[in-house]
Amino acid sequence: MDETDLRLDGNAVAGMLAEPRPGPGQDRALRTHGGALSMDETDLRLDGNAMAGMLADVFGFDMTVEWGGCAGCGATNQLGALLVYAHGMGVVACCPGCGQHLLRIARGEGRWWLDMRGLAWLQLDEQARVAG
Repeated sequence: MDETDLRLDGNAVAGMLAEPRPGPGQDRALRTHGGALSMDETDLRLDGNAMAGMLADVFGFDMTVEWGGCAGCGATNQLGALLVYAHGMGVVACCPGCGQHLLRIARGEGRWWLDMRGLAWLQLDEQARVAG
């Protein structure tokens, strides 16, 4: 197999999934496990400040200082304290207490999509809007 050929057949994928995963590596570095890179969800996680620009585009001010309540566990957090998973189209922000999806934002074809079903409430401070 050529080193540039990274395709895996179904048996190889099933074998990787069946093997126990090693613990997180020192300094959050990716470690190989049987020749494959191992990652877990914490390697992809950012804090809520990673969505600051996208929220400012939608709302017109700094939303990371605003407060929201989780509909799942009732925890209250500033949006900047949420756990964020970002990709090309948008972000998913989760509750740091229970992991529930609180806010999903996507952009495409000149439109924004916001899904805030995981938020029981969202508080917008007038002073933050004026200052932003």
